[in-house]
Amino acid sequence: MVDHRWQTETGWPIVANPVGIEAAPLKPGSPTRPLPGWDVRVLDPSGEPVPAGVDGAIVVKLPLPPGALPTLWNDDDGFVASYLSAFDGYYLTGDSGHIDDDGYVFVMGRTDDGVEIHGANGYLPHQFLATNTNHRTDRYGGSIENRIRFAVEIATAVADEIGAAHTGIRISPGNPFNDIAETDTHELYPALVSALAPLDLAYLHIGHGGDDELLRTLRGIWPTALIVNRGFTDIATRVKDIDDGLADIVSVGVMALANPDLVERVRTGAPLNDPDPATFYGGGEAGYTDYPTHAA
Repeated sequence: MVDHRWQTETGWPIVANPVGIEAAPLKPGSPTRPLPGWDVRVLDPSGEPVPAGVDGAIVVKLPLPPGALPTLWNDDDGFVASYLSAFDGYYLTGDSGHIDDDGYVFVMGRTDDGVEIHGANGYLPHQFLATNTNHRTDRYGGSIENRIRFAVEIATAVADEIGAAHTGIRISPGNPFNDIAETDTHELYPALVSALAPLDLAYLHIGHGGDDELLRTLRGIWPTALIVNRGFTDIATRVKDIDDGLADIVSVGVMALANPDLVERVRTGAPLNDPDPATFYGGGEAGYTDYPTHAA
């Protein structure tokens, strides 16, 4: 099998093995070398080239060769923002990887991939936060400073491994799911968020349980993007959090599950399907792929 690497926006392969001209030796995991016209580089976050074998952002030195698309359909500004703004003088492919000593390109993933640490809904980090589940007597239990330590250490370790820009964390203050009982949310969560803030994570995702005072406090502490999930409310209520400055992004959860055409329904004001909670944790297509789209 001979692999190649291309994008819709590039119009034709960026990296390939030109077997019709002169086949190059194959290397597993690599689509071989850049084709003529494509000046492929790998840069670090500051825009500096990285040594051979070191992963970074895969980019193409401008100008792009003939045949590449010059823009996106009806979205010149979006093309510039998405592809030409990250590194001056380069087209950002959005891929991460490296180039070896022989000039072979290895695509290892996406630069916009990330990890959301699940510190909510009674999962392990949440169990360390809550006094009814954390009965430890060591440096991870007792005081608020100790109870937040585990979540902060996890976030630090993940950010150190994959980069803070690819790391987010989700919390759900006061959520009793999985038998969690919290009585000190107004002291606990400001302390937690204050300790996480210096990590400069990509975002904080809050499962909002209705305590608007606490949400406002956390909004004031958090320095980067804040995602709010105000569960079991309509779109207008959620959008109001953005209008009021309480959120940068709102998540919609089961709305998206129950409405495969959610964006179009919201845009046109069409009614939404009601989600069926009985199928949320099923094993088949029922409740996952069988929700209908809206009939025009």
